[in-house]
Amino acid sequence: MSLAQIGEFSFILARAGREYGLVTAEGEQAFLSASILTMMAAPFLIQWGHGVGYGLQSAVRAPSPEGVGHGEDAESGIAGHVIVLGYGLNGQNLCRVLNEVGVPYRILEMDPELVRRAKTAGEPIIFGDGTRPEVLYKVGIDKARILVVAISAPVATARIVSLARRLRPDLYIIVRTRYVAEIEHLYRLGANQVIPEEFETSVEIFARVLQEFHIPRNVIGLQVDLIRKEHYGTLRGLHLQGRQLDQLSQFLAGTTTDIFLIQDGSPAIGKSLQELELRSRSGVTVVAVVREGTSNSNPGPDLILREGDILVLLGSHKALDQATQILNPTIPTEEA
Repeated sequence: MSLAQIGEFSFILARAGREYGLVTAEGEQAFLSASILTMMAAPFLIQWGHGVGYGLQSAVRAPSPEGVGHGEDAESGIAGHVIVLGYGLNGQNLCRVLNEVGVPYRILEMDPELVRRAKTAGEPIIFGDGTRPEVLYKVGIDKARILVVAISAPVATARIVSLARRLRPDLYIIVRTRYVAEIEHLYRLGANQVIPEEFETSVEIFARVLQEFHIPRNVIGLQVDLIRKEHYGTLRGLHLQGRQLDQLSQFLAGTTTDIFLIQDGSPAIGKSLQELELRSRSGVTVVAVVREGTSNSNPGPDLILREGDILVLLGSHKALDQATQILNPTIPTEEA
């Protein structure tokens, strides 16, 4: 259906056929009329083609574990494994980690060159289309624990999620997508986790920014969990509501602790805590100083700081940031 329309080159062929007497004048006009109609219908045929094709496939050959699909994986008795659908960069990184930690996995890929290279490297990979139930059974979907869909085709991704959920209602499905508009649709089809690439990049950026402001890691983790739980609603312009968000605001405004290593070049070296005046300049309290592995709790104001000392600081996030700027080594500027 996607290829049913007549292309531009066909007009050249029709004109050549007319010049050589292979097509009559009336036939050429009929051909042109039909061509215009097919070109007008092309967008609708392309839009409906995948759905009609998948529908016919399901009607003609219904998936069944007793039918096709029990190949070498079923015979080898593999179970509780991860199916990685798509062996691009994300799929390769995932498989590398799974291999390192000893988690069994099977890979499904449609690029023959990738399949050839992966087989040469000893990866458990097969060539096949994940939108076909018999291929999913070939990689043991009936016994798998997790399915990870890491391909870039949105139509095929939606089909795979829908099919996998129908074949295995209890299967945990993780989907990577590049398209924000697909998030809710994939969740409705049965995905357990949908990971949009651009939003995950944003999450990583803001997490590192918060770390620089000395926000505790558990608070950062809470914020990340909230965003993912709400299907990235805050990043899509939606407003989070509820008790968890109120708690998060309280955490961010509260007092916390942090540690700071006195490095070479720090203006604090050789000065006492009283001379630094950290409390008056930043609002931070030094609750302990660790020197050569020994902790000195509630240090006195006359304690002289040395290189290598570790300060345990108490204060708000803003105060901790100001104290860090005071204690950081000064960077000399080059004279022009």
